Amino acid sequence: MTWTAARAALDGRMATLSIGTAKIAWPNMPLTAQTALYYQVDFLPATVAPEIGGPAHEGGIYQVTVCAPAGAGLGDALAKAQAVSDHFNRQRLGSIFTGVPTLGPPLQEPNWLRIPVSIPFAHL
Repeated sequence: MTWTAARAALDGRMATLSIGTAKIAWPNMPLTAQTALYYQVDFLPATVAPEIGGPAHEGGIYQVTVCAPAGAGLGDALAKAQAVSDHFNRQRLGSIFTGVPTLGPPLQEPNWLRIPVSIPFAHL
């Protein structure tokens, strides 16, 4: 499995998330300036060391960040982040397996509130 194929499988799963009119900021793709909630996707491949006596595998983190306008409260952004987590929780995408996602702490910026959802994945 190549990193390109792994990313395609994870991006394909992201594309099936019910997000209404929200946009997805895909890596290295144009996205006009947003004023409403949107999702930012990052593919973070990593070398995964095998456990003692276990099989070697490749994996990493697929991170989806929910980006909500500042001043809109935390509730909707947290609900969207939880929906991302639920959508990716323990999925099999061909030969890619996702683990249990974790929600990071909300990151406040002047104009945005960002909530990262880190989705571990492995190719076995």
